[in-house]
Amino acid sequence: MTATPTTPPVPAPAVLRAELPPSEDTAAPDARELLWVGASAAVALVASLLNVGETVLARWMPAAAAMNAGAAEAASASLSNALLVVGARFLPWILGLIVLTVPFSLRWMPRAYQRMLEPSLISAWTALFAGAGAAFLLGRYALWPWRWASTEPETATLLSRFMQDEQFAAVGLWAVLACLLVPMLYELFFRFATIEWLRGRGLSATMAVGVAALLFGAVPLLGYAAAPDAALRHAAFCTLFGLVLGALAVRGKRGRGLALAIFAHGAFAATELAMLLSMKAGV
Repeated sequence: MTATPTTPPVPAPAVLRAELPPSEDTAAPDARELLWVGASAAVALVASLLNVGETVLARWMPAAAAMNAGAAEAASASLSNALLVVGARFLPWILGLIVLTVPFSLRWMPRAYQRMLEPSLISAWTALFAGAGAAFLLGRYALWPWRWASTEPETATLLSRFMQDEQFAAVGLWAVLACLLVPMLYELFFRFATIEWLRGRGLSATMAVGVAALLFGAVPLLGYAAAPDAALRHAAFCTLFGLVLGALAVRGKRGRGLALAIFAHGAFAATELAMLLSMKAGV
């Protein structure tokens, strides 16, 4: 009995990446998406420059015409006052979110929507723990390049008063807005619209991430004129942080790294808030 010769398997034809159609996940956003994000940022910026939050306080709480110690005194009177002060503090961000509500609800921003749906739980948890761990280490070893007492004294005053008066609902609302809403809008503008707009103008992904990080780092310079040294340190730190967030956004699995940048930013902000509160922010 003779053995039947076997035929070696025929290898599958190689398919070059260039021959594959572009994935819907990695396709560049269209101009309408970038316009909506830019409009949201513009609304938040203009509202901040016009001090719409203080205008609301002046109308509803004359005793807290400015968000300083007066606001803290007025906010301590009742929970509703405390929540109003927090809402006024973040009113520019809330207005920016309202602008984005319409296009997101109508699915006019498919690329942004897809990139905020990171499918990998492992990478999502890694981003969360990495952001929280970085903030914890900075606080644990007193490596903060800034202090609330010098850069945002009204923030330190308000939150310290909320904690003393056990206004935990106001602190919780502050945490949600500062650690969820603000990072989401920041990342949509800097790590989505800015990077993709620059890439659409011919810049490489690395260059786009770098430019977006520099712009992100310049934000503290706009609001800390009274403390230039602290503002410069904060700006340098934010630039480095922006590089990390940009790398996450660009290198995320299937082009969906925007969610990772939001997770890392939010986790860092939440841990930073907790650490600075525990340290009394030098107040």
